[in-house]
Amino acid sequence: MFNTPYETSLGSQFRNIPPIVYALNQADIEGTLYSLKGFSFIKAVVKGDLHLEGIPPFNHPILINESKIKRPGTVTTIAVDLRPFSNRILVDRENMTFEVMDEGPAQILIKQAMLQIIWLQNPRRVGDELTDLPMITFTRWVSETLARKFNLQPAIQQDVAILAAWWYYCQAVTPENALNIKDLLHSVAPRIVRCVKFTTMDRVQQVLNDVGNLTNINSFIEELKRLGHLRLNEMSIHAFYTAITGSWFGGPNVREVIQIATEYPPYFTALVHAAVKEKMYNKTPLATIVLAQKKELINSFDLAMKLVLQTIEV
Repeated sequence: MFNTPYETSLGSQFRNIPPIVYALNQADIEGTLYSLKGFSFIKAVVKGDLHLEGIPPFNHPILINESKIKRPGTVTTIAVDLRPFSNRILVDRENMTFEVMDEGPAQILIKQAMLQIIWLQNPRRVGDELTDLPMITFTRWVSETLARKFNLQPAIQQDVAILAAWWYYCQAVTPENALNIKDLLHSVAPRIVRCVKFTTMDRVQQVLNDVGNLTNINSFIEELKRLGHLRLNEMSIHAFYTAITGSWFGGPNVREVIQIATEYPPYFTALVHAAVKEKMYNKTPLATIVLAQKKELINSFDLAMKLVLQTIEV
């Protein structure tokens, strides 16, 4: 389980983070960061403030002043860089607050930060309380994309979907829970049957019988190769990222966002919610999958997101 986007396979390659964290800590201590209106634990670097010009740009939310954590698993402050979105936010410089004007890329970044805080408090809240829509979307997104890329037969595509559903679930498995991975698999199997079209409990058990905890993209790819399809033997991280990168558009750093989202549910969930809330994403392959689901499920997910975001403990 990855706690932050900077621990994922892609994010761990970013080498310039420590000096940014230091600069953000200093700015927070000095009181020069701006707060999201109504959510003081979300801090931002905004354009046009001389006090913040020395902070290097950063693309993903960063935890700051972690010494202020009140208890294990509770984070008090997370920072985002809103300088690329200056035309999409309203800044109140007198009160040092900001608001986001629409459901576009700036709002996605804010929701990613908020969901990251919930994730750190209890990852199962992101994994379980937000309905089956994210898992269904992830499962179809991965399996359909790979089926097109590698010309997979329907039966193999279904097995890929089962693996993808289990991979998504594993992303919220803590190291402690991983010790009982077989018990977790038994308990989540009915949910996988719900999320994968036309599969059965027997098939889920057959595909996942010898599969352990899928901790990252490497472990998922290795299990794909074990399915026995010749084309899947060609799979690599690069091939996987190349296949899925075109699934979303809009905003800077979209390639990074979509690649991190494959291993980090707070990011993926924020994209699913953007697909529900913002028409500009309707024609993206990912949003097409989301909007093809039953209206009742989509509405339930939207309501669950609102409730979860309103109950963040800081």
